[in-house]
Amino acid sequence: MTNFKFFIIFFILFISSCSEKIHTNGLSLLQINQMDIKIGEVTKNQIYIKYGPPIFESVFNKNVIYYLSHKSSYLNFNPRETKELVVLEITFNNKNIVKSINKYSEKNAKNVNVSMENTTNKNNQGEFFKQIIDNLKRNNLKN
Repeated sequence: MTNFKFFIIFFILFISSCSEKIHTNGLSLLQINQMDIKIGEVTKNQIYIKYGPPIFESVFNKNVIYYLSHKSSYLNFNPRETKELVVLEITFNNKNIVKSINKYSEKNAKNVNVSMENTTNKNNQGEFFKQIIDNLKRNNLKN
């Protein structure tokens, strides 16, 4: 009888570990689809009061916030798979009034432009060695 109990417990654990697990981040898809934001009328504070703080506030573009809904699933020993992804990008003008709204799905989420600044690739190796020499000079001055 005790072996039967162990078998039942093992079987329950085995079944539960083999089931698909769904993990949700951010807002629900329904909440994002129901957002009623009018361009040129709504302010950042009104959005915060009505929908809560954003999931991500851009560090590079101070007038851009992001709300997202991400649902992923996985089975044991399998990689995580995205089921649904919606990113809502809201841009504000200097007076914190909505300037534009962009909605991205998992198909075009790579088009989200987090930073407007571009880096230049001018002789990065030369800059690297110049910084090393400058740091060595700086250490010699302290001694």
